[in-house]
Amino acid sequence: MNNPKKLYSDIFDDTGVELAVFNRKNKKMTVVRGLSFLFSIVPLFIFLPNKPFVAAIAFTVFIVIFIFSIVKQTKYRNRMSYLNAKHNFVEKELDALDGDVSSFYDGKQYSNGSHEYSGDLDLFGKKSLFQFINRAVTNKGRVLFSDWLKNPTTEKENIIQRQKAISELSEKASWIVDYYATAGTDIDDKKTGQIMSWLKQPSFFLDKKTKIISNIITLITFILFGFTVFGYVSTIAFVMYLFLVPLGYSSLKVKKVNDLHQQVSKTEENLQLYSKLIKKIEEEEFGSDILAQLKNNLSSENGNASQSINKLAKLSSAFDNRLNIFVGIIINAFLLWDIRLSGKLELWKERHCDNFPKWMETLNTFDAYNGLGLFAFNNPAFIYPKINNSVIIDAEEVGHIFISEKNRVGNTIDIKSQKQFRIITGANMAGKSTYLRTIGTNLLLAMTGVPVCATKFDFSPIKIFTSMRTDDSLQSDESYFYAELKRLKQMIDMLNSGEQLFIILDEILKGTNSKDKQKGSFALVKQLITMNAVGLIATHDLALGNLMDEFPDNIKNKCFEVDTIDDKLKFTYLIRDGVAHNMNATYLMRKMGITI
Repeated sequence: MNNPKKLYSDIFDDTGVELAVFNRKNKKMTVVRGLSFLFSIVPLFIFLPNKPFVAAIAFTVFIVIFIFSIVKQTKYRNRMSYLNAKHNFVEKELDALDGDVSSFYDGKQYSNGSHEYSGDLDLFGKKSLFQFINRAVTNKGRVLFSDWLKNPTTEKENIIQRQKAISELSEKASWIVDYYATAGTDIDDKKTGQIMSWLKQPSFFLDKKTKIISNIITLITFILFGFTVFGYVSTIAFVMYLFLVPLGYSSLKVKKVNDLHQQVSKTEENLQLYSKLIKKIEEEEFGSDILAQLKNNLSSENGNASQSINKLAKLSSAFDNRLNIFVGIIINAFLLWDIRLSGKLELWKERHCDNFPKWMETLNTFDAYNGLGLFAFNNPAFIYPKINNSVIIDAEEVGHIFISEKNRVGNTIDIKSQKQFRIITGANMAGKSTYLRTIGTNLLLAMTGVPVCATKFDFSPIKIFTSMRTDDSLQSDESYFYAELKRLKQMIDMLNSGEQLFIILDEILKGTNSKDKQKGSFALVKQLITMNAVGLIATHDLALGNLMDEFPDNIKNKCFEVDTIDDKLKFTYLIRDGVAHNMNATYLMRKMGITI
């Protein structure tokens, strides 16, 4: 069995040791860098007047050492940056294994109050399902994963293929850690949006006329520069030529150049990072259909994705030289730099405009899948559910992933066919609501393709609808009761439209008086039995259990009991057959000093 804690602890220790080594190397190279620069200058003052040759040799030697130290330090710092990211990532994973996921992004922005189950099953926000599982560093990767949670597939083959992909990734935990260490931190996708926008724009610098004129002007420029050096053309005349011809021609294209530069400017860092991450995917072997196809998307007749994106990064960096006005004037005067770079960029666009969006989509999809693979690795005791069309859900020892293993209590659920409901009664804090969320969350995980917290989990893919937490709204002048009615109407409308739903309701019609509540609850359950629905209904109203007598083929009563031992409440959190007998509200009120 995998041992996540050991893997992360080993990586944490190893990167810590390596960081210390590179930190010492970097400090030594800082000294070398400073001394070599000093020793390159001092000989000029000492030997230059009388021994210029010695001064030149000394200067050259120490400048070479100085440059060497800069190159070395750059490599050291890049390695240290990678090691720091890796060290920090596994440290957060170790915290996550202990139940603390606060350092991971919580996805609150994806929350939607009107969604069928998002709020009730804690999909987004602090200590949410998203925060427990997501590790994506690209915004599009996070959006994709949030969509998988909000709109899980109900196609059997899709779920099976996802399970295979996630299972394969769970065996590549070290590779996934390396992937996220390479990423370092969350990636700003805004620059990618600039590139996507540019790919849709028409090209202006690839016509033959522009290329011929540019080559002729550049050739003449270098010929005149040679004549100027040898004294055949005056410097003033040559400078006037530069301003009138090369720079004058560049000015005719300056608006188009500026528009292009605005779209690709300062994208080098992002593109280099994309290139590195994609290269990691290209170099890894994948056997599952989903991952193998994703990797295949990174190849094209014009070259693989990592090399092509790296080339675009270099072109973007070279184009940014024009941001320095002095350098921009010189390179445009001699090389028509803006026009030439614009042409090279547009040539890249012509070759890869169809591929780049596919490459980014592939990277984002891998980014989302990697988090699922790591979730599977982090929970080796979880199982991959089986799709079984002869049951709705048949599971044993089902627990909630938010509850630590030592405190987790597993329960069963067995619903064979449509129009079957479990009426769940029980005392306050006995476990009803937790049980509802446990079943709903694991059913959602099952359709997402990841392992579930259970020892057995057979199910048929089915859409989920919950009504557990309902808030009033002062802004829209809605009462609590009206908000709940709207929620129930949303459910009925979906059923009337032909949707098949697994329904989870916690305390129907909480916002009205007990008589109305009971009457309405009876009517709703009876209506649901006649519709394309199945599910769980928790309630404090024990009378609702009487419906089993009227609908013995559709309803079974389940309960969570609480026992009083030595004047203390004892909760087992185990589901039982029948209607609950023991309630604890008056007991708790007495304990709080409220006279009963």
